[in-house]
Amino acid sequence: MTKSSNGRKAKNLQYIRNANRASVFRYLALNISATRSDLTRYLGLSKMAISNIVSELLEEKYLIELEREEQDTQNQSAQIRTAGRKSLELRLQADKFAALGLYLSRDALQAVIADITGHIYKSWKQDLPLTTEKTAAENVLLLEETFANMAALIKSELRDDLEQLSIIGAGLCSIGPLDIKQGILLDPPNFYGLEMIDLQAMVSRSFELPVWLDNDMNAAAWAEHLYGAACGQQHCLYIGLTNGIGAGVIAYGRIFQGSAGYGGEVGHMSIQMDGPVCYCGRRGCLETYISLPVLLNKTGSGSLDELIARSRDHKFKEKWLPEFMQALQTGLINLVNVFDPDIILLGHEGAELVAEHIEALESEVNNGIFQKKAHNVKIRLAEHMEKAPLYGSASLVFQAVFRGDLAP
Repeated sequence: MTKSSNGRKAKNLQYIRNANRASVFRYLALNISATRSDLTRYLGLSKMAISNIVSELLEEKYLIELEREEQDTQNQSAQIRTAGRKSLELRLQADKFAALGLYLSRDALQAVIADITGHIYKSWKQDLPLTTEKTAAENVLLLEETFANMAALIKSELRDDLEQLSIIGAGLCSIGPLDIKQGILLDPPNFYGLEMIDLQAMVSRSFELPVWLDNDMNAAAWAEHLYGAACGQQHCLYIGLTNGIGAGVIAYGRIFQGSAGYGGEVGHMSIQMDGPVCYCGRRGCLETYISLPVLLNKTGSGSLDELIARSRDHKFKEKWLPEFMQALQTGLINLVNVFDPDIILLGHEGAELVAEHIEALESEVNNGIFQKKAHNVKIRLAEHMEKAPLYGSASLVFQAVFRGDLAP
């Protein structure tokens, strides 16, 4: 065997080893605990492979072993109970490492420290000092200053309270559109003239950590898939109802991003060929019917809270709800016909508008889809609602761990 082929073989073996370790991390993160037999059965790896991985992770103190009593059920028919058997249960040492999560919205920068099981240790929030009175260049400097201030605050508090945690990376989710591959915020509407901002580099400079970037919809979908209402579902749509309308798509247990990272821009799916003109230049986009700015303008409400309060009056609600629900229903039917998900989650702050109408919406959508006899698509509120993007930001780092791209 040549030297180069030996090198390729070693590289392939290392790749397989990293992928298998990543599978163990993912399984234990989502299932809390497991025996070696559980891991062998569910991950499809050999007993020897599991034994080697577990031994390594125990030695590196990423796992702990606990005794679990199992009742012998061989004589259940005779209702005879024998002495409990001891088996060794494996759990992640969750406080061994953690991730920083950052969520950049139109009005604030939020941050969390979370572990691989989704536990939140601490959170922070800073309002953005950006204004329309400043030039775009001035606002860029203010944005970078905000990241730097947040970094200084977090580093100071970590020294005092969370000194034992090893932060292995930063996940940043942001309003879009984004060039995820290049880490650039492109040209978001109504964002103080900012465009073509290298967010990935900005965060890396401030926090001195490797950075994973994605849009807020994908991050929210990932949080719900790992730790929320879509846990265990391989095919999920997360629909964010906010200033714009976007989607996070989970397909085969992974985030679907598309060839250039722009997958999920469902707000610009036209549901009416001769409908209102959207800022994107097309007519009848879903956003022109159900985005919060459109809804607030249509109802003369100054805020979402005001709209919800006024909608306690049935006559007022009838002025906006039927058209809103019809547009949402049409959009969801189209999406189910394309993606065939197990579950649809409605999230972000606007999801509260449909909280009382989920059952009716689910019924109408399932009656309208093409393959209505195949299975019933569940429609639910996201468990984390408006906080889903923030929780999802930290989980972007763990997504890299689960893929084998980042070793703790």
